[in-house]
Amino acid sequence: MPTDVGLLRRKGDDGPCGLCGAEGKLSRTHVPPQAAGNDHGVQRHYLRVKTADGLRTQVVGRKSAGGMYVFGLCQTCNTAAGKWDPAYAELAHGLKRCWASGFVLVPSDRMFLPAVMCSPGEVARSILMGLFGVNHILRDRFPDLAEGLLEGFGDLVLPQELRLRFALARGTVGRLTGAMHSMKVIETRSGVIEYLLSDAAVYFPPLAWNLAAEGSTYLDGQGWGDASAWLSVPIGERRDVSTLSPSLPLVEEPSQDPREWDRFVHLLSDKITPIVECSGLLLE
Repeated sequence: MPTDVGLLRRKGDDGPCGLCGAEGKLSRTHVPPQAAGNDHGVQRHYLRVKTADGLRTQVVGRKSAGGMYVFGLCQTCNTAAGKWDPAYAELAHGLKRCWASGFVLVPSDRMFLPAVMCSPGEVARSILMGLFGVNHILRDRFPDLAEGLLEGFGDLVLPQELRLRFALARGTVGRLTGAMHSMKVIETRSGVIEYLLSDAAVYFPPLAWNLAAEGSTYLDGQGWGDASAWLSVPIGERRDVSTLSPSLPLVEEPSQDPREWDRFVHLLSDKITPIVECSGLLLE
């Protein structure tokens, strides 16, 4: 009988809200927001493991429409997060032209960004509030940040040990994960083990986000951008994303990248780490 990999909350299950901490029924928390294309047309599924003849094989669970989401925020906090979603959708739609659905040849696997205006402070709040819903332990570790996100308009700074990293998501598969620590142990760029210390991550074209700890040498090696300072940009202030980060790498989640999937060891907890995937995403 196949068993689920990672934390699986279903509709009606009780749990702690990732932002306010209240225990109770949780609502569907779409990451990225539905306005960015993560909507009813996206087929989601969980990962499962099947054991046969002593061998464990990873299989895909039943697919269902509705977008890539977890039950991670109470309805009140989900609504509060939603006010920043239009800003995230604006940036995602502006960068759609950077979406490489397959492999493309670009220098150093990086793409120069077009001139697209965005509201960095609002984009950062949108993705961070969603990632707090994915990993409710973040609120226990950083209660002041959770409260600041809910207050809405105040000045915010990420804790020193956290970085909000971003890149361009390649391919037609999306993935949403909670806390996962990964080690690249075979054929590393530098000849030493590379680490990915992720508290929550989402890969959904055209963007990938990782809320990662300092020391995530794998992200450094790939050249991910750093959006940590976006939180300090005043609400409503507009910036050109190409001046914030002139170029970004084209990336896939290591477990989905055919160049990387068998070179990593992944450590996760079934009690705190949801894993949700979607496939067959199409350019519109």
